[in-house]
Amino acid sequence: MLKQLTFYALFACLFQGFLFLNRNDIIAEYKPLLTERVNNYSAEYTEAAAEYTLTLEEIKNQTWATVASMNTQIATLKQTIVTALNVSSDDDAVVACLTAQQTAANALSSVAINSTCWVGVSYPDLATARDALHLLATIPNGTIEACTSLNPLPSQDELFLDCITHKILDLDELNDVLTANFTTVKTETLDTSVGCLADQSTLVSEQINEIDFEVTLCMS
Repeated sequence: MLKQLTFYALFACLFQGFLFLNRNDIIAEYKPLLTERVNNYSAEYTEAAAEYTLTLEEIKNQTWATVASMNTQIATLKQTIVTALNVSSDDDAVVACLTAQQTAANALSSVAINSTCWVGVSYPDLATARDALHLLATIPNGTIEACTSLNPLPSQDELFLDCITHKILDLDELNDVLTANFTTVKTETLDTSVGCLADQSTLVSEQINEIDFEVTLCMS
């Protein structure tokens, strides 16, 4: 709907331009439209910047929650072994078996989850997608100057008008593309983080389960 309104507005201005092709009139007609673009694109960037911050916060919180969950499971396993040792303190063979598993449990760590999935991880693709929207918001202000440099002569007023008209339409289309791209990259970034957490936590869980199984064998 916005594109349709933009097209009709530009067409109306273009039609007026054909009736009285005067550069000052063209500039007066189009400057508010360009200012509107600056405001709209700046709002898109502000929203993307906020989403960027929220996305990183979400990744951090998911990472810390996963680390906390793994630490709880590791602590539970260690306590299980301590309890088993107390129960089996009079059986040297069982104690030796459990002590070996206790050593293995003490070596367990969730540090790799945090270091691999959060600490030291950068998000250049998401930052680039965000910054592209910021750059776009600066372009409309230079449109009149750019079209003037391309069509400096009074006899080129019609070309000047055509230049501005097409640049505004191109900017609106580019804004749609960049906004969609940011959304796509944000989704991909979150998916990558979830995949990393799943992979790293699975490695720790497998070690926990293996030790827990060995503890069961020790007690059997």
